[in-house]
Amino acid sequence: MNLNVHNMENKTLVKINNIAIALGLSVLIVCINAFILNQIVPYWHIPISAKNIPLKQVITGLTIAPLGEELVFRLIPFKLSKFLIKDETFNNSKYYIAALIACVFGYIHGGYYNIWIQGVVGFFFGWVYIKNGMSYWSAVATHFLYNLMIYVVFPVII
Repeated sequence: MNLNVHNMENKTLVKINNIAIALGLSVLIVCINAFILNQIVPYWHIPISAKNIPLKQVITGLTIAPLGEELVFRLIPFKLSKFLIKDETFNNSKYYIAALIACVFGYIHGGYYNIWIQGVVGFFFGWVYIKNGMSYWSAVATHFLYNLMIYVVFPVII
């Protein structure tokens, strides 16, 4: 009995570590991409966050966006892919599927340039989803924390 509790604690810690890694890498890569795009493309100003965001947008970004987008861009595509593709092939191509979905995720957020920002972040949401045993709630938690950084933490810091 005690061994089962210990294993559950380890699995929870691994999931939390995966979420923290993905969140940290997402924020770092968004900042790097924003800097690079601002240097390469003249007059391309990528705001990492904006002040005076309406409360309704913040609430939507912290609730509906993570729940809905993780359903549409992680849970449904991965379940459908697993249903359509043989198990061995699916296991070998999970990260390719995550990359493809991430490109669509980024493009839907505003076009080609958004693939370099939201697409990269979407890949890390997919990575967390895969690493945590196809856990929808892990991806939602990571998405929520990322949006919290963008909507709440960065406007205070920047």
